Amino acid sequence: MRSKYRDSTHFDTRLHESSRVAIAYPDRIPCIIESDDKSTSVSLPKTKYLIPYDLTIGNLSMIVRRHTGLTREDSIFLFIDNVMFPQTALLSEIYKLHKDPDGFLYVKYARENTFGSAFEKALPKPRASALHGAPIKALCNVTQTESKQLVL
Repeated sequence: MRSKYRDSTHFDTRLHESSRVAIAYPDRIPCIIESDDKSTSVSLPKTKYLIPYDLTIGNLSMIVRRHTGLTREDSIFLFIDNVMFPQTALLSEIYKLHKDPDGFLYVKYARENTFGSAFEKALPKPRASALHGAPIKALCNVTQTESKQLVL
């Protein structure tokens, strides 16, 4: 995935900036966090961030989620070098392996509606099943032909 920041800023400028930040904040990771071009993501107020070394991917996704104002129905996915890492992965370990030659860690995020859409909310509710409200003990003794009749 291409980064807008990487495309718009010269390599020497990026290298100088990440080196300056690494000297000033040795316990932080210089990150560029941008939305994925393909998704309809809401954008963050800025793209350059200093992330603590002990932060996990799960913590970072919660921070991005909070700053973008996503709803409960929306999920957010973080990609580093087109790879999704486990939520428990430490950013310090990922930075050691996947930092760019300019010194920044480039993170892309994508929003996905995982729990349905407004269209699905407008659909009529399904009919009540014949099994609804039936005692569990009674259902255990139902034969296969009886279960077909109950479902229909």
